[in-house]
Amino acid sequence: MNTKFIDFAFFIGLTVSVIIWFFTSKGGYSSRNLDTSVQGTTGMKTEKQKYEFSPSIAFLTSLAYTAFSFSMLLIYYRSYFF
Repeated sequence: MNTKFIDFAFFIGLTVSVIIWFFTSKGGYSSRNLDTSVQGTTGMKTEKQKYEFSPSIAFLTSLAYTAFSFSMLLIYYRSYFF
């Protein structure tokens, strides 16, 4: 692949940020799906979790990396945009 790292940096940062957000949040779609599955299998009613996300240092770092790589991407390709 004849590409530079700057071409992939933003998308890598965005992907990692979404993965960290998905696995550190509570009460989202996957939690509701698991609660429904447990209730259907065992017959025990589970408590519904309220959606909650508290950003960790890993998420904030990946978000900062994503913002920085996006700004570098715009600077690198400024002749195409402006």
